[in-house]
Amino acid sequence: MPSASTRQHLLDFGLQTITNPRSVAQSIVALHFSRDIGWLLMVLAITLNGLFVGVGAYLVPEVYDSIFPGIVLTPITFSIISGGMLIISVFTVFYTGLMLGGQGRFSDAIMLTAWLNFVMVVLLGAQLLLTFVSPLLGVIATVARFVIGLRGYVIFTDVMLNFDNVGRAVLTLFIAFAGSVLGLSLILALIGVGAAAGGG
Repeated sequence: MPSASTRQHLLDFGLQTITNPRSVAQSIVALHFSRDIGWLLMVLAITLNGLFVGVGAYLVPEVYDSIFPGIVLTPITFSIISGGMLIISVFTVFYTGLMLGGQGRFSDAIMLTAWLNFVMVVLLGAQLLLTFVSPLLGVIATVARFVIGLRGYVIFTDVMLNFDNVGRAVLTLFIAFAGSVLGLSLILALIGVGAAAGGG
């Protein structure tokens, strides 16, 4: 179990991720974490995310039914979906950034993405708690978490790829997101065609 000082450092680091994401991203890059540590943290974030979403689906099932129609949203189901999308995003964002003139290490991309998502999962837990206390507080927390996450992703991408240009980081995220959605749509279309052919 981590010592009290370690837990305090992690808490401080998490709070700084919200208040000063650029400083945190630069600190992570300077520490030269290995890919293994980054992947391990990402698996932890994905697992916790799945558990929290499972709790959320139990507390407010109508919201999750509208977002994921026709899908039985269990922690395992959501972990598989979100985990796959998160892993794809690491590759698409990093290599899109390289094509746009960025420079960086893939191990940093993994660790930065993993840490930011870990912080976002913790905020999701707080959001669910506030939703349970008051729906209005839950809405406010949802908006706040979205803004924090969007700002964090842009700045972390900027640092990850040494752009020193927030506009280019935004462009990288936009292209990577569009490419990921297109790729996912093609995969789902092929699966649908295959299923239809098999059924026929």
